[in-house]
Amino acid sequence: LVMNLLLMIAILRLKCKIPVIYILITFMILPDVIFYIKLIIELMNWGIAEPSWARDNWSCGLWQFASHIYPLFYSTLLIAIVYHAFITLFLDYRGVYEKNCKQMLPLLLLALTTFLTIITAPSGFYGRAKITIRPDNTHQQQFCNLAVPSISGPESPELAEQSMVTYRLVYEIVLPYLIPILLLAFPYVSILLGLMRSLESADHSDYPTKMTVVVTLWVLTTYLMLHVPSVIRNIFSIFSVWHRLTAVFDAVDDPRVPIFQTYVHVAAYVLTIIWAIIRPALCFRYSIKLRKSLGP
Repeated sequence: LVMNLLLMIAILRLKCKIPVIYILITFMILPDVIFYIKLIIELMNWGIAEPSWARDNWSCGLWQFASHIYPLFYSTLLIAIVYHAFITLFLDYRGVYEKNCKQMLPLLLLALTTFLTIITAPSGFYGRAKITIRPDNTHQQQFCNLAVPSISGPESPELAEQSMVTYRLVYEIVLPYLIPILLLAFPYVSILLGLMRSLESADHSDYPTKMTVVVTLWVLTTYLMLHVPSVIRNIFSIFSVWHRLTAVFDAVDDPRVPIFQTYVHVAAYVLTIIWAIIRPALCFRYSIKLRKSLGP
């Protein structure tokens, strides 16, 4: 978070007279703040049977909303960054697109924030606090769940479970990871192949523009690498893989299962933090103006 704040200060000192890609990367401080608040709350409630986000439906809804919106922010901003780099490198011969985009950027970022808030709002409405009790009645755990209404028929426990799994699959895998990867495949591969096969195609671009493309490639590549544990954690949680494995191998009371589950969960958080540090570090590494704006 400190690195992102330094990047924001550097851009403000330059009065935003910097390529748009750096501004878009700086705007990722918004989902970073949501992520860090969520992380701090989770650490404060570590090991508690009744965590603060699962005490009532309102807290649970806010928790579900925060859990779903920050990955969507990351992926959406990455799509904007990669396509902007693609256009400025290969299609914007006069720099007109860069100038027009910078003028409209505040409005575009506001529209993006509003759009993501609207499409993630159902997670807040569907959040429900629930209590699970072990069969021997020796332990109970309060947790946050989703009560997604069915649109295909009368309510039943099986249908409610299917609705929740489908909803989580869309908001935790398809929207933040699968669709962005499909949308990013063409510009990402085009930039890589274009730079490797014909450097002349980018001769019209100036040096700062080429450096922003390098930053874009690094940011996207590190995102794809460091968010693998997050995807694995979400898939295991959505399809209750841990419960199925413990049932198959009769390992309900085996302490190694929750320990390994915790390792995956912690790895997802740690690598997300590392990616949040890498982003501003890359901006400072490839932009002399940003480094000089903070002083000698």
